[in-house]
Amino acid sequence: MKKIVHFALLFVIIGVVLTGCGRSVEEELAGTWKIKNADVTDRYVEFGDGRLAVREGADSSPMTVDYRVTELEKGKFIIDIAEPGTSTYQFFMEGKIEAKNKIKILNFMDAESKDLHLSFERVLDMDKEIEIARKKEEKEAAAAKKIRDQEEIAAKTAEKKRQKAEEKALAEEKANDEAAKAEEREQQKSKENELKSKWDKKQTSPAAPSGSLQSRYQQKADQLRDQIILEARTAYPNDQDMRQGFYGQYYNEWDNLLNEIWGQLKQTMPANEFEKLKADQKRWIQQKEQGFADYSADTAIDRAIGMDYLATQTTERVDYLIVNYLR
Repeated sequence: MKKIVHFALLFVIIGVVLTGCGRSVEEELAGTWKIKNADVTDRYVEFGDGRLAVREGADSSPMTVDYRVTELEKGKFIIDIAEPGTSTYQFFMEGKIEAKNKIKILNFMDAESKDLHLSFERVLDMDKEIEIARKKEEKEAAAAKKIRDQEEIAAKTAEKKRQKAEEKALAEEKANDEAAKAEEREQQKSKENELKSKWDKKQTSPAAPSGSLQSRYQQKADQLRDQIILEARTAYPNDQDMRQGFYGQYYNEWDNLLNEIWGQLKQTMPANEFEKLKADQKRWIQQKEQGFADYSADTAIDRAIGMDYLATQTTERVDYLIVNYLR
């Protein structure tokens, strides 16, 4: 009787052992697994009830598909997945169960190399996994925000520096422009004073023979000068010097007188001498126009100073032609 009992117990133990050792790959796969890879984190695969689900992140909605398992020797297996809406299956992965909670992936769909360094590790507590993933995401988000804040601060600092440098450059440019304009005004004022001085000297110098062209046009130039000085003193009785922009108002009068003198020279000078003077006149006109172009035209006073320059240059040319060529 005792032998019968011992044999019965032995058969029960053997049956239990065989049942435990005979679990299928599909049964071993049942549950949730985390994909472990250097380039892939927080991706999960769930096996159950003939459906395979893939999650991108522990708390995301899964993508599911039908699958089937083909068992191979030495614990290896192949999983094929069904194409959506069809009964056709395609290769998904080849793996090997290395331990109770670990699967080594030997091949994977669309893999370019068989040296995958890829494995599945069983997730025993999905709620805990979700919490770990959530904290990790929060930490990464905080780190990313910190970097963005630092970059924003750096960008604002750089922008402030750029604005300050630009403001400084503009201020320096403005100061240089004002200094240049002040120098132009001083030069023009000096020329006008020099012209006035020349006029005062001429008042005391011997006059040209009466009745000559030189005498006649010297008188015209002097009359125009007297007119300008008189009108300046009338307009600004308290000013010792002529105001900037005032002399330039008479540019056309001096230019007309210059043209009149030029007509007389053309009629009275020998042809060869007039041609030489004509070449010199062209050079003078070019220099005058170039000098005028160098003056700013930004404001009314700038333009007035430029006209002062034209009038002064033309006055000097009139005096030069009268003294040196009219007879």
